[in-house]
Amino acid sequence: LTYDVICIYIKGLLERFKKRFPHLVPIIEKLQCCIPSFHINAHKDLCQVVYGLCYALGFGYIHGEWVETPWAEHNIAGLVTKKMTTGGRHDALNDLFNFWNRVKLERLG
Repeated sequence: LTYDVICIYIKGLLERFKKRFPHLVPIIEKLQCCIPSFHINAHKDLCQVVYGLCYALGFGYIHGEWVETPWAEHNIAGLVTKKMTTGGRHDALNDLFNFWNRVKLERLG
C-alpha cells in the first residue's frame, strides 16, 4: 500500500481495525506500507528508511504514483458528466475507470 503520508496514517491502524473490523486484522498485519518516491524526500530520514519503496521487498523499481496519473482525465470526466443523471453518471465514470484499468493491464504485458 502506498500513500503520501502513510507514516502518520499507519499509527494506530491495527488497533482501529481490532475494534471495528476484527475479521480483517490478519490482512492488516500483513500489509506492507510505503511512501511513493515523489513524496518520500519531504519526509524525515527515519520515514525514508522505514517506508521508502527503494528499501521495500518485492516492489522492484517503481515510483508508487500510479494512482495519481489519471487525475487529468478524471477531472475532465467530472466536468463532462456533471449534468448527467446519477445513474448515467455512475455508468459513464465506471466505464472510464474500467477502460483506464484495461489500458494499464495491457501495458503490463
